[in-house]
Amino acid sequence: MERKIVVFVIVFLIAACGFKKENSLVPILPVQNIDKKNSVCRMQEYFTMSKIIFLETKEKSIIGSAIRKIILEEDKIYLQDQYNNSILMFDTTGKFIAGIYSQGRGAGEYITLDDFTIDRDTKELILYASRPNKLLYYDYDCYLKKEVPIEKSFFEIAVDSGELIGMTSWDDSKYCLRRYKLLQNKTLQESEITSLSHINRTGFLAHGVQMLKSESINFSRRNDPSIYSLEGNVIKKRYEIDFGKYNLPKELSEPNVPADVFNREILTNSYVFSIVNIKETPERIFFTLPLPGMCILTKNDSQLKYYKTFIDSTTSIPLALTEVVEDPGNNVICFKESVMNLKTKVKFLGDKVPQWLSEKVAMAKDDSNPILFFYQSKE
Repeated sequence: MERKIVVFVIVFLIAACGFKKENSLVPILPVQNIDKKNSVCRMQEYFTMSKIIFLETKEKSIIGSAIRKIILEEDKIYLQDQYNNSILMFDTTGKFIAGIYSQGRGAGEYITLDDFTIDRDTKELILYASRPNKLLYYDYDCYLKKEVPIEKSFFEIAVDSGELIGMTSWDDSKYCLRRYKLLQNKTLQESEITSLSHINRTGFLAHGVQMLKSESINFSRRNDPSIYSLEGNVIKKRYEIDFGKYNLPKELSEPNVPADVFNREILTNSYVFSIVNIKETPERIFFTLPLPGMCILTKNDSQLKYYKTFIDSTTSIPLALTEVVEDPGNNVICFKESVMNLKTKVKFLGDKVPQWLSEKVAMAKDDSNPILFFYQSKE
């Protein structure tokens, strides 16, 4: 009997030690500057200027209230207009080229466009529509190649090693990610991914995407201050973020919390309930919160800083609103400004703004498409 007890204790201790070791492998990173009301970063500390693009405004290229995602490929800019359920294509000078607006219930049409991604191996844009539930495959010129009706519902999609990764809807109680291979008969063959479920369905949604392809696929879950990556079919928790007094209290993540209570507490206390737009480069990880600005993690020393405003020394213009970008080099960051806001800033800054930029802003109409500021991460 004593021998059995000793064996049990040894096994228990080994299991307990193993559990602690596993937890200790996930760094908990405090966010610097999160308490500062106006934390300012000089853009050139992390970025080099790439291009300022004034997107052409035509009847078919008018962007609604929100850009959801931008994809850069072969000197083209593809962006998802969330308000108008469309994909717009511009060249790198901002000239409008084409768009996808196929709204309807027939073949090659959709009512609600939820997300889009790119398969650079097959040179295809892949759109996911939830009404009706289907995948639509387009070439780089925005011509429809095929459509695939599906049963599964997704929030977001990405491509990894030629296969589709779907971030599942909340009705999937076991998996937040699933992997699919498109077969010749236009059906999806599913393969297993490490089980990781969604957390709580209550309350606000942050602007941005929770899953983004860089070197690997990085993603987050609502109401979870963690960054995960998908490596093959294995989900790895890489970092846990400590937002200090802005950490979401555990009791607010309980499934039975009413949406109005959750939303009121978020608005009152500025709790961070979501990490979005996770962009990884060889040296850094960038991500945004339900706040203006951006967080920057330097991987070699695990220093994580939050900046509300970024100021470019070449233009003197303060920028805060970011848009998620998927690009071949995994190193492009984008800021966005409306023409009206930019005019106000240029007027206030006066001679500090380069003359060419002041003149171009002055010529733009107030209701023109937003201006995109592209930067490359210094590596």
